[in-house]
Amino acid sequence: MNKRCEICGRFMKLTDEVDMDSENFDEELANACGLSQDDEDFDPFNEPYCRFNYVQYEWECSNCNVHVTHEEGEKFYYNPDENNYTGPKPLTLREQAEQARLAQEAAGQMRLFEVR
Repeated sequence: MNKRCEICGRFMKLTDEVDMDSENFDEELANACGLSQDDEDFDPFNEPYCRFNYVQYEWECSNCNVHVTHEEGEKFYYNPDENNYTGPKPLTLREQAEQARLAQEAAGQMRLFEVR
C-alpha cells in the first residue's frame, strides 16, 4: 500500500512509530461488547471503556516531515494493567461465547483421553 504526501506529492514511508497524539475510541467494538458512549457512566479513561482506546502506526514524509495516522492499519489497544498500548483487541460478546464453547469442548475431549 502506498500513500502520497498531501503537501509535496512524494510517497510516504510507513513507520513502526505509533501516533500517540491521535488516540481513538473504537465505538463499534465497544458496542459489540455491550458498551456505549451513551452509557450514563461513560468515561473513556476508566474501566471498562479505556480498553477500547487505540493508536495506530503513522506514515512519514521524509521530504517535508509530515506525519499522518495509518487509518487502515493495525490497532494497538490500551492495556490499563501496564498503562500502555500493548493490549489485545477486546473480545466481543460473540467472540467471548465462542472462546468459552471451544474451551469446554477441549476440556471434554481431554476427558475422553484420560486413562482410568
